[in-house]
Amino acid sequence: MAALIKKMAKGLYRNLPGPIRAQIVEGFVRRKLRRIKLLQSPTALIFFITARCNNRCAHCFYWQDLNASCDELSLEEIGTVASTLRHPVHLSLTGGEPFLRNDVGEIARLFVERNRCRNLALATNGYLTERIVATCREILHLPLDTLSVQVSLDGLEETHNEIRGVRDGYRRAVETIQALQQLSREEPRFSVAVSITIQKRNLDEVLPLTERLVELGVPIRYALVRGQHFGTYGLPPEAANDIDPLEGEAAVVDLNRLEGLFGEIGARNAAAPYRFWSERQQEKIRISLAMMARKERQLPCYAGKVDGVIYANGDVALCELTKPVGNLREHGLDVARLWSSEPAQAMRARIRNCFCIHGCNLTTSMTFDPKVVQGVLDEHAR
Repeated sequence: MAALIKKMAKGLYRNLPGPIRAQIVEGFVRRKLRRIKLLQSPTALIFFITARCNNRCAHCFYWQDLNASCDELSLEEIGTVASTLRHPVHLSLTGGEPFLRNDVGEIARLFVERNRCRNLALATNGYLTERIVATCREILHLPLDTLSVQVSLDGLEETHNEIRGVRDGYRRAVETIQALQQLSREEPRFSVAVSITIQKRNLDEVLPLTERLVELGVPIRYALVRGQHFGTYGLPPEAANDIDPLEGEAAVVDLNRLEGLFGEIGARNAAAPYRFWSERQQEKIRISLAMMARKERQLPCYAGKVDGVIYANGDVALCELTKPVGNLREHGLDVARLWSSEPAQAMRARIRNCFCIHGCNLTTSMTFDPKVVQGVLDEHAR
């Protein structure tokens, strides 16, 4: 029934005149904006379920904490956390490498049952192919609307393995991508995409890697290296979570080269047999490049209102780039209670004027921008 309704709505939207489409989108966005003031907990949640990782990426800004002693939230504690969220969340499970936990399927089940979560995303390096595929099949037994997996590839074989510090990471990631593509053909609620983090080490391989992925027929997302001291603007030092990649600013690519690269990617996307680079992903990069060029905010940010972060040990932050405002274990595992606490309110005041190129936060901001929303709808209506 849901699929039929979506199909009918798509057909109706396609036949509407442009001005009517714009009015519908603006009304939709206005209603969403009004609801923000009523939120008692985040509705877009990034949950680092482990700090353990089987890679050591040069561009990782959690490299100092990876594999350090960390008292991860237990499955029982996670169930309590899910129950205290006041609104259903769009949930992103990440790490570390999330699939190093053997209870990812159970974590998903707890959020579906106790939070009514219906949209789940997982980020992985793709190293543990069999476990990843088996876990996704397990999760798909739950009443989710969407399950998506993003696999990281950061170069052709030698470069990818060098960046990630593993011998056969590329081969395993490609095997995982292909296995997940097969699953996506079996299950319409499931999707897989590849993320490429662009840095100096892989700059010359982004286009060849793109061509390889187009041969595989997989959607591609491009990310820019970021940290506290680059790609982030106006963040007070006392609010900043000290996170810079292992290689620091040396990994950052010159803006002019990025603009040229994305121009070429855009041309190849237009000529490809399918649109591997979606309109929404293109807009995210356009916003990021404009931010870097002008050092000005391009969209309002909703970190600490819509977006929230939970770390493996129960720390809660309004944004990955800001310091935690408290630990769930010290607040009865109650997200809403910590979300409305004095430290959280004080942090919101401190970060009122900052902005950054963090893709997750930009994705949320874009859902409140009528122009972006209409662009995405128009793309799907074609």
